[in-house]
Amino acid sequence: MIDRQEFFIDLINAIPSNTEWLLQSSFNRLFEAIKGIPYVDEPPVIKINFQDHFRKQISELANNDLYECINDLEIFENGKRLLEAFDGFVIVTVSKDFKIEGTDLPKYLDSDLLFISDVW
Repeated sequence: MIDRQEFFIDLINAIPSNTEWLLQSSFNRLFEAIKGIPYVDEPPVIKINFQDHFRKQISELANNDLYECINDLEIFENGKRLLEAFDGFVIVTVSKDFKIEGTDLPKYLDSDLLFISDVW
């Protein structure tokens, strides 16, 4: 059985800095948990310019399963889609250009949790 908290942390640790995050959530607890990370709030989407020093705080969303409060997450790098996640990270698709080698992500490919896009 896959530990979804561990998967979330491994995923966050694999995402490069200087990426743009667009996420949707209707849960105030999530916004409390990311307090201190600057973001643009354009309901229903918030935009975060992800930096390395946010990595630990975002990873801590695994505590109390707060990552499950994220309805939709899209991450872009240099204007190109890098990742999509839906419904609390039940399904995550990464770009065919996303380098998962050298990360902990390859172990999730056969778990029906992580997919690599054929298209983008």
